[in-house]
Amino acid sequence: MHVYGAENDGALDAIGLTFHKPCVLVLGHEREGIPERVRAQCHAMVALRGTGAIESLNVSIAASLLISELVRGR
Repeated sequence: MHVYGAENDGALDAIGLTFHKPCVLVLGHEREGIPERVRAQCHAMVALRGTGAIESLNVSIAASLLISELVRGR
């Protein structure tokens, strides 16, 4: 099973990414992100790249977008 962590500075752009399945999406705290111990268990870190106009998304909005990308690649 592939584990993806999602943070603002993730190395991979989640939009258009082909997620390996089955997988787990890990989303961190809106301000503090994913704890280092949890991050170490992730196979890849992904990000939702934007225009730069806002610093970060609410975690529920980020989850919605990530799940949408995950099922789009079915």
